[in-house]
Amino acid sequence: MFPEYIPNCLIPRLQAWAVSGVSHSKVDDLKFLSNVFNFLPRSSRGLLHIPHHTEVDVERGEIWFTGIHSNLQNRLTHEYLMQVCRVVLDIGIDGIPLTESGINDFWPFMVRLEGDLNSPFLISVFCGPGKPSSSDDYFSKYCTEVLELQESGIEFNGVIYPFKVRHDILDAMAR
Repeated sequence: MFPEYIPNCLIPRLQAWAVSGVSHSKVDDLKFLSNVFNFLPRSSRGLLHIPHHTEVDVERGEIWFTGIHSNLQNRLTHEYLMQVCRVVLDIGIDGIPLTESGINDFWPFMVRLEGDLNSPFLISVFCGPGKPSSSDDYFSKYCTEVLELQESGIEFNGVIYPFKVRHDILDAMAR
């Protein structure tokens, strides 16, 4: 019914649009397109491959981890990679009290691509009373993924690009 290149063209363009600062509810408003293009997901979660549940219970709270690689697949573009020829990230981690009473804290891992003017993206969050009690629980998945990406690089459209973390912007606990 449709030329075979349409799914390969339309989905990446919709994904790029969906992560360009548009709200998820605006993306969800396009669900009528799935009536015409049956290969399209009906929600922003499906389009962006957002997992429904990725929490890990730790001693004093919970960690949500979605990872670097899965986020980069939605953000990397041919134009960006042609310009910088590599994938270089700045990582920021700091705690934020959720309430004035300070009962629970929120510790997000924020990532930004070198030279990218878009907003940083979230790869992991700890939420619990105070700081994470174990830095091993807090950093283990992140460190494992960074080591794997540094060793193997990031594949995009059949080309493998070098990967590195340029800056770790951390508070005293994270250091």
